[in-house]
Amino acid sequence: VDDDEEEAQIFICNQLFKVAQLMDLQEEGSRRHFVAACKTMLASIHTPDELLEEAIKAFMSAAHDDYLPFVSDIVNQMTEDVVDNDDDDNDETQRLVQLRIVSILTIVLENTSPRMVALHQSSFTSLVQHVVPAVTSNDALIREAGVGCLGRLALLSDESTVLADLKPLLLQIIAGNSESMEIRAQAMLALCDLTMLFGTAILEPTIAAANGENDAISFVDVVSEMLQHN
Repeated sequence: VDDDEEEAQIFICNQLFKVAQLMDLQEEGSRRHFVAACKTMLASIHTPDELLEEAIKAFMSAAHDDYLPFVSDIVNQMTEDVVDNDDDDNDETQRLVQLRIVSILTIVLENTSPRMVALHQSSFTSLVQHVVPAVTSNDALIREAGVGCLGRLALLSDESTVLADLKPLLLQIIAGNSESMEIRAQAMLALCDLTMLFGTAILEPTIAAANGENDAISFVDVVSEMLQHN
């Protein structure tokens, strides 16, 4: 398949997924078949990135209120498949799988409401185990995608989880002098959003590991210091 033909196929598939989002699959057998097909496609690293967003939206529409548990199943299966893979190129496969998982979760979280999180709290909580490794990855591309995903995850999390677990991690990224400005900026945007949601609790100093030390880090102080140096 040449590039032009592949581009045309992707365009057609995306249009079909958009149509699928407008359909109400009432017949249970058809709905389950479509959801299963979407799960298989999303779990494959060979599925073009350009198809992800519309495919996920169609999948979420067909799965109705049950999509979060299905998403958890997809990413768990992808992780298990990598662990069981003994191929020589497993490191590269693992990298591609981690990127795909973060991409899936980012799109899902962007289109998830607090009501849906409340319905499937355990499935939502399980997603953290896939996001945090991406944030701490040695691969800059995975890390940047992970930080963006973490910000979206934090917006749907309760205040106690944000303050105890997610805020320190974001502060650690912002205060890391060796971190790229693009990734630090992603973390800053996430904390700005969280400040709008949770108020001054986000601005208070928090103990976090940065630059090899555990210190009380203030979001306001770190941003002020960065602005002074630019």
